Amino acid sequence: MMLRKKVESFMNLKKSITWAITGLFIFASALSAEEIKGDKTAGKTDARRLLAKSGMGDDGPSITFFNINSWKIQMEHQGFFQWNGTSHGSAGNYPKGMGSVIFAEGILWGVKATDKYGVDATTGEILTDGSGAGTPRIRVNGSMYNTGLKAGKVLRDANGRIKAKDYSENYRDQQIWRVRKDWYTGDLTVDASILRDISVADVTEAMITADKAQYEHDWNEWPADEGAPYDDVDGDGAYTPGTWSAENNAWVGDIPGIPGSDQTVWTVANDLPDEYAEGGVVSVSEGGWGSPPVGFE
Repeated sequence: MMLRKKVESFMNLKKSITWAITGLFIFASALSAEEIKGDKTAGKTDARRLLAKSGMGDDGPSITFFNINSWKIQMEHQGFFQWNGTSHGSAGNYPKGMGSVIFAEGILWGVKATDKYGVDATTGEILTDGSGAGTPRIRVNGSMYNTGLKAGKVLRDANGRIKAKDYSENYRDQQIWRVRKDWYTGDLTVDASILRDISVADVTEAMITADKAQYEHDWNEWPADEGAPYDDVDGDGAYTPGTWSAENNAWVGDIPGIPGSDQTVWTVANDLPDEYAEGGVVSVSEGGWGSPPVGFE
């Protein structure tokens, strides 16, 4: 009996020490705002790709933040998680305003392609007649320290094949979409400060009004027809933006975003070349990760 009590006491002591050490590391990590090591400029988006559409334009922003909870994550419309607009120089801050947790993030993929991809050396058009070499077969692309994507949809002909010309949307005309369920009644002060990387004390009513207007635009114009998720409350298979009922203190109608979520950020991007670049066609995928595109969207 005495031996068992000693063992139990020893085990409890070990648990206490373990919890104390674990708590110490967690506490130290939370307080630490140590600068991230490594080349912070290595994966930054070329400024020329954002000149035509940056910040909050009339037709929507190309850059935004996921920031509804304790996270602060910067996102761009081409599927890149940027870090040059955060106060701590990272793609993810947690808790907001405390320090860097994620330096770079994204999705990378590799495929073994069996297509006949090629590009006409004179016109820059994609070869869709089967005359391309289709090499290399192993191709890698995605977004992490760099991106091989651009915003917009892949455009196809009547037969469902990628067009030889005008095969994708001009990414400069594409926005990144963001909705949150409490935009109509919630306090957007912190939201506005994060978008502009300023202190809460420097946020003005004009900024909050502008951000609220952008939320309203994205709520009403939510691109459900392009695949953006939404909660089809009335079950009719079509997106009808909800309107706020002051009487019921609730939305009446469909709710944009992933059902049940408090905030959703949505964009569409592809790996096809940029036809609209000054000076000629630019292969975005080869510029990002060295592989020809596969028509990924």
